[in-house]
Amino acid sequence: MPSWDKAARDALVFLSASQGMAESRLEAVRTPCTPEKMFYALGYAWVQLFDEQPKEGSLLCLLSQWALEGDWGKSTWCRNIGNFKSREGDGRDWCMYECDERLDPATAQKYVEGAQPRADASGKPNAAYRFLNEDGSPKANKDGTVTVYFWPDHPVTRFRAYSTLQDGAHDYVESLFNRFSKAWPAIIAGDPDQFVHQLKVQGYFTADEATYTKTVHSLFNSFKGKKFSMADLPIMSEAHADQIMGLVALTMSNSIRDTEPAGPPTDEDPEKNV
Repeated sequence: MPSWDKAARDALVFLSASQGMAESRLEAVRTPCTPEKMFYALGYAWVQLFDEQPKEGSLLCLLSQWALEGDWGKSTWCRNIGNFKSREGDGRDWCMYECDERLDPATAQKYVEGAQPRADASGKPNAAYRFLNEDGSPKANKDGTVTVYFWPDHPVTRFRAYSTLQDGAHDYVESLFNRFSKAWPAIIAGDPDQFVHQLKVQGYFTADEATYTKTVHSLFNSFKGKKFSMADLPIMSEAHADQIMGLVALTMSNSIRDTEPAGPPTDEDPEKNV
């Protein structure tokens, strides 16, 4: 793997930002996917971004997190592989679906007390404590947080949405590289535990770190026993391949021109009088 310095990272951030288009709300639909198809989509995205094949362990780290976040692909919405949240102005399409978050008690109370009616016209609040004690107070998790459940159209339920799996995979890999850069060395090393830890440090998820780590680690080991074909991945980006084909075409064109027979001498041709 190359050493991605700050200049390279900043360049990728700039390119990503410059590709933003008008944002549209898409219908929230489940988009299931098999591990084999996801493995290839992630590998293809990696090659297009970095112009080289990843190591298998790197892809297995990503695949394991996808399996956790999307229940093995059964609960992935709109091809949002990493369950990335969306915000207005980020240049991406988006959708809204139910979710929960583990929050400190003060933040949780603020969300619950500020809840608005749900978009389903039920009249129920779009934010509520998920677990309650017998006296009706919010039940604390082992780490002291409390879990709040959110329904559309609460802003917390706004997530990125993609029209194709490849778009989702590309943005997932690119976002990890840019936004969660502290986790990138662990991805390169194929270290699922450190990968999860650095995601937690950078605020990727609010779930319990120990449980999240245990699950990702187990999934990683499970995927290691499968036969994923690295040979099916491209060895270079499409842009690089196009450059090479252009050079090949130019070289062949010059070679053909150099081997064409010379025409008959003209009056202006100095070889005529030799």
